[in-house]
Amino acid sequence: MFDSKGRKIHYLRLSVTDLCNLRCRYCMPDGVDKLEREDILTYEEFLRLAALFARCGVDTVRVTGGEPLVRKGVEQLVKGLKAIPGIRKVTMTTNAVLLEQQLPALLEAGLDSVNISLDTLDPALFAKITARDEFAAVQAGIHAALESGIPVKLNCVPQVGGNEGELEALAVLAQDKPLQVRFIEMMPIGYGAAMPCISGPELLARFRRRWPELAPLPGAACAALGDGPADALLHGEAVFHTVLHGGFASVRNDVIRVITDSAVETEEKSDAENED
Repeated sequence: MFDSKGRKIHYLRLSVTDLCNLRCRYCMPDGVDKLEREDILTYEEFLRLAALFARCGVDTVRVTGGEPLVRKGVEQLVKGLKAIPGIRKVTMTTNAVLLEQQLPALLEAGLDSVNISLDTLDPALFAKITARDEFAAVQAGIHAALESGIPVKLNCVPQVGGNEGELEALAVLAQDKPLQVRFIEMMPIGYGAAMPCISGPELLARFRRRWPELAPLPGAACAALGDGPADALLHGEAVFHTVLHGGFASVRNDVIRVITDSAVETEEKSDAENED
C-alpha cells in the first residue's frame, strides 16, 4: 500500500480515547469537550480495522490517545493486535502517569516499545505545563520502563517561554540512560496554533552551538534509529537527529535525532514517514 507520493504505508496509529489525565496547555487544557461514548470505537472495532490494514501491508501499530492508559483494558487491545497476522510491532505513546502500575500487564500482552511525553525535568514547570502534580508518577513510569528493558523514547515539545532553557539537558539524558529523546515541533493546529514554537532550524542551530562538531550521519545508520526521515548528526559517539514542522528530533544513548523543515523534501521520497 502506497500513498500519493509513492511512499509505502506500513504504520497505523489507533487513538483509543480522547480522554487524558493531564491538561497540557498546548494540547488539552481544562474545558475541552469530551466525545460521546458512542463516538469512540470499541476494541473489537479497532481490531477489525487493524486486521484490514494488516492485509494491506501495515505491520506496525501505535496505540495512542488522549492518554491510552486511562481506557480500561487497553492491554487486551495490545494482546489482540499482536495476534493479528502480519502485525510485527505494537507500540504505545503515553504520558506515563499510570505506566508503572500497568506496565506488567502491557509487557505480558506483548507491547514492544513506549514513547513517553516529557517536556521538562523541573517538577514545578511540569505542574505549570500540565496543570497537574504528577511529575513523580511520570518519573516512576519512566524508571519502570527502563528497568523492564522495553525500548523507551521520550517525546519533548520545545516551548517558547516554557522549557526552552532545558532542551540541551533533556537531550543529554540519552547519553546517560538507554533511551532516545525526541524533540517534536509544536503542531500549528488546535491550541498549539496560538503558541510560539521553536522551529527545526532554530533547534538545530542551538545544538550546533552546544556541539559544534555535529556532522551528517550516513543514511543507513540514520534509518537504523527508527521509522521516519531525518537529518541525523554525529558528535563523537553521540548522534543528533532532528525532525521538525510536523517533525521530530530525537536522541538515543549517544543519539540526538533531529528532523528539520529542510527534511520535508527528503521525507516525500522516504518509505518511512512516521515519527516512531
